[in-house]
Amino acid sequence: AETRGWKVETLESSPSDVGGFKEIVMKVSGEDVFRVLKYESGVHRVQRV
Repeated sequence: AETRGWKVETLESSPSDVGGFKEIVMKVSGEDVFRVLKYESGVHRVQRV
């Protein structure tokens, strides 16, 4: 998002009982955001290797 010049805003966040976050809701705004992200939906999980 930063590379494309989009603005990212955190709307809600829920901390986890074991540290980190259980859920984060973010708003992304800027030029062509919908065109690029229109097929992104559902849950996205961050997984560490």
